Parts: sequence; structure tokens; C-alpha cells
Amino acid sequence: MQPLFSFSWVAYRRDEIERIVMIHRIKTFAADENGAVTVDWVVLTAAVCGLALAAFASIQSGSQSVGHNVNEYLVDTSIEDIMDLGGS
Repeated sequence: MQPLFSFSWVAYRRDEIERIVMIHRIKTFAADENGAVTVDWVVLTAAVCGLALAAFASIQSGSQSVGHNVNEYLVDTSIEDIMDLGGS
């Protein structure tokens, strides 16, 4: 038995409409500028984090050196010498 109507043109038309709608959504998304502010903030935040990490790395090496020197002094010096309790 032959169907009364062929719906192949309906499927083709639906695909064409979906394609047009998708193109419209892409063009609308590309023209929208609301996300540009978010991108700017993300880039600025990443730059600040990078600078903070660089500053931490440079401070860390210097503070480790100072901490090592203080440790050596405290290990090699007696409490009497530190507090000047020798009475001399």
C-alpha cells in the first residue's frame, strides 16, 4: 500500500530551517559583546596571578637564604652568647 503523502520534503524543509536557525544563533553570538568584558577580566586576572607567582618565586629564594643564615647562626651560637649572659 502506497502512503498518501510523502514526508521527505518535510524532513528536508526541517533540516533547512534548523540550518538557518543555527546560522542566526552563531551570528547573534558573534555580535554579542557581553562576553567580551568577561574575557577581559579573565585575561587581567591571569596576568595578576602570573605576576604574583613571579614575585613569590623571587622572594622565596631570598627568604630561604636568610632563613638558612639565621639557622646557622642559632645552631652555632650558645644561649649565653645570644643573651649576653656571659658576664664579661
